Amino acid sequence: MEKLKAALAFGGILAASDIDLLAASFKLRQVKAGTYIEELHEVASEILFVESGILRLLGADIYEVFYQGAPIFCKS
Repeated sequence: MEKLKAALAFGGILAASDIDLLAASFKLRQVKAGTYIEELHEVASEILFVESGILRLLGADIYEVFYQGAPIFCKS
């Protein structure tokens, strides 16, 4: 959770109390390689933070984006 808190603190926009509140609402989930988190064309129901590993995104127009150790914010 420390990496999540550091990412939320980046830029100094959020107060420490807000960062604690947001971090408390996140749940740790370990995902095996090849697991689909969301199906294509579904509305995202979660905000994801990749603490370690690589997240691969496929879009509707077949582009791929790789994230490593970066916050992922999805908005439809």
